[in-house]
Amino acid sequence: MASYYGANEFHSIAYECPYGNMHLMSGNVYVEVLNDNKECVAGEEGEVYVTSLTNSVMPLIRYQIGDRGKIEAGKKCMCGNHSPVIVVSGIVGTRLSHKINGDNFSLETNGVLYAAGEEITIHASDVKIAGLVYAPKGTVTINADTVELTGLIVAEKIVMNAGEIREYPDRDLKAVYDEVQIAFYPEILVTSVEEENQVEIYGGNINVKNMEIYTRENRAPEFQKKYEVKGNEYQFLLPETVQEIDIRVKCTNVFGEEE
Repeated sequence: MASYYGANEFHSIAYECPYGNMHLMSGNVYVEVLNDNKECVAGEEGEVYVTSLTNSVMPLIRYQIGDRGKIEAGKKCMCGNHSPVIVVSGIVGTRLSHKINGDNFSLETNGVLYAAGEEITIHASDVKIAGLVYAPKGTVTINADTVELTGLIVAEKIVMNAGEIREYPDRDLKAVYDEVQIAFYPEILVTSVEEENQVEIYGGNINVKNMEIYTRENRAPEFQKKYEVKGNEYQFLLPETVQEIDIRVKCTNVFGEEE
């Protein structure tokens, strides 16, 4: 599984490579880091500004998304991707971890509580979750007297310590996803390691459940289905006879929708 960095206005801005670096999607966006409207030097932290390169209907130019970070221009990554690496140090509405204490905690239907790092911990008397609590690489812990869950919790591990838990299993999972406005954008990332003749494929969206990989080798007239895999990442070696290759990937999300 690979992480990605994005925003509602632009969708994907950068993807994480196998070596843990977040590479900018230079074909989709142009990213600048500024301080007081002056461009930061490489490695200097500042405000992140994004310009859309694909939205011809309502282009966003030098749009300040509110995040802070730095661009490590010229950094050579072992993955072979030459796109600049961005290091995000502060995301609006997002933290590496969340620790919430209070009498009551409520997350509305369109709300998203996201932790890019290890954990989300909620201590409150009454907890109501109607939106999305999302910690893909960590633990969500809820300590409460009562918990009302009509939304969705996505985490590596969920710990629920509550006197009373009210869930609504009759609610369709897809409806919950639709209400918190999680779109299905696979946006496949393909990288190669020339020395090993290896191809690595990542379906960047967390919703990707299965991938069908089709290849056309050496300018063959048609694509052939080569692999069918579970999850959103796969690696394979190219035969020595392959000099050129075109790749298509059909993704299926958790609801059976294809892209």
